[in-house]
Amino acid sequence: MENENTENTENAEENKGDDLDTLLADISSSEEKTEPVKAEPKTEVAEVVKPDADKRFERMDAFIERQEERELQTELSGVAGRMRDASPTLKNMPETALVGYVEREARNSPAIQTAWNERGSDPARFNQIVDGLAKKFGDGLAPVVDTQLTEDRRAVEAFVSSQGDVENSEDVKPQSELSAMSLTEIQSYAKQVARSN
Repeated sequence: MENENTENTENAEENKGDDLDTLLADISSSEEKTEPVKAEPKTEVAEVVKPDADKRFERMDAFIERQEERELQTELSGVAGRMRDASPTLKNMPETALVGYVEREARNSPAIQTAWNERGSDPARFNQIVDGLAKKFGDGLAPVVDTQLTEDRRAVEAFVSSQGDVENSEDVKPQSELSAMSLTEIQSYAKQVARSN
């Protein structure tokens, strides 16, 4: 088992620059190599338990479940923080959206589930996968640039700045107003400025 962990760590270091799909494929292939550990048959011992003891066990079980849920939420918060650090597009993304995305991807990929389960023994590989998920999610949210609008704004700005001191200086709008204008407003303003000269 130790040799396998060492081998996984070495593979993670070699694949540091690889993309998310390659990392997930590596995990899937390592899953196929490992044989499942067979559980030893349990021998049941008949015990007489007092009713008070049953209630205590129920309370202990409930406490353990709450504690495990808190620990899970803390770890998922760490994953969300790492995703924000890995992709500037995700900087202001709510934690619930990031965690939901990771959970959805994990449901569809046994390799991500395996990486999560082995995050304690191979944190570098898990961090690479989180970074890959962040990049994939962030790239999907990247803003689409309207090139025509950008060109029109630059043309109006260039025209206005090339006019220098215009006699009707109150007709010339400041840069901040030009940047806030829509495409239609910019085109209308450019025609107005052209007519006034």
